[in-house]
Amino acid sequence: MAANGNEYALTITNFEQAVAFLATSPQNQDDDKWKEESAIGKAFEKAKTYFHDIVYKDNPNSSNLAYEMAMAVVLKEFNVGVTLNKKNVTGKFEPLIVNTITDPQKPKKKIYVRACI
Repeated sequence: MAANGNEYALTITNFEQAVAFLATSPQNQDDDKWKEESAIGKAFEKAKTYFHDIVYKDNPNSSNLAYEMAMAVVLKEFNVGVTLNKKNVTGKFEPLIVNTITDPQKPKKKIYVRACI
């Protein structure tokens, strides 16, 4: 359970990818956070800023929402083999899957789209 009361679960969706990613965790993680200088750390911060400043800009819970969506982004983008799930109001866990795509208007910019399931 998160500090704000939200509940999350991780699901292994691809065992081989999860094992391979786990083997690289020392180069990507500092204890409980991504290493800022790692590729995954940079992608996480970029996605977190995108969600905080654009998608959830006026939402009072923008920091928490941006964090969870950025986590979903990097888990998918880096083929970690794990999916983040969030408990909804009915008590069921729903997967948070976010795809990273190139902005058609600005080819050097990434945008993030939540997959509908």
